[in-house]
Amino acid sequence: MSAGPNNAERQAYIENDLKLILSNGRPLGLYDISSDPDEKHDILDQVDKRAQIVERYKAFRRTLRPVRVAEVRPN
Repeated sequence: MSAGPNNAERQAYIENDLKLILSNGRPLGLYDISSDPDEKHDILDQVDKRAQIVERYKAFRRTLRPVRVAEVRPN
């Protein structure tokens, strides 16, 4: 989602059947997309599932490295 005055940086992390929605690193929602593909039932309050997927998300983020993109100038 693009940045704007009404939306902060948002990310989604999907692992197996779970989809974690985050904004600036803070969990906003957790969905079981196999049984709830329309994402109508937030299961973020299920502490065990939340703790497990948030930890895996953080571990994944630690593996990422920044990529420098060279500026392309027109001829």
